Amino acid sequence: PLFRSGVFQLFIMATFRCSPRLVSHLFRLRAPASSAVKRLAYTKTGALHPRPEKGPVLGLTRVVVLTIPFLYVGALMSKYGAAWLEEKNIFVPQDDDD
Repeated sequence: PLFRSGVFQLFIMATFRCSPRLVSHLFRLRAPASSAVKRLAYTKTGALHPRPEKGPVLGLTRVVVLTIPFLYVGALMSKYGAAWLEEKNIFVPQDDDD
């Protein structure tokens, strides 16, 4: 592969002004990956699979579908909660005649 070639390592040393020892150490490092990750992310030749295709983004539709019902439920809870508090005389607004 290209990144294992000496020319590429010389390019990295010149670009980032690294020592040869550091560059060779960096190219020896490999991230530990399980066989399942390797099998799913890489092809048999070692290349990465292409990115999966994304479905349509329903941004505004999703916001409306989630916001309206939860606002309605929250309003109902507030309405019935306030009525229950007044019924139990826990919170009763008083008219102040000042």
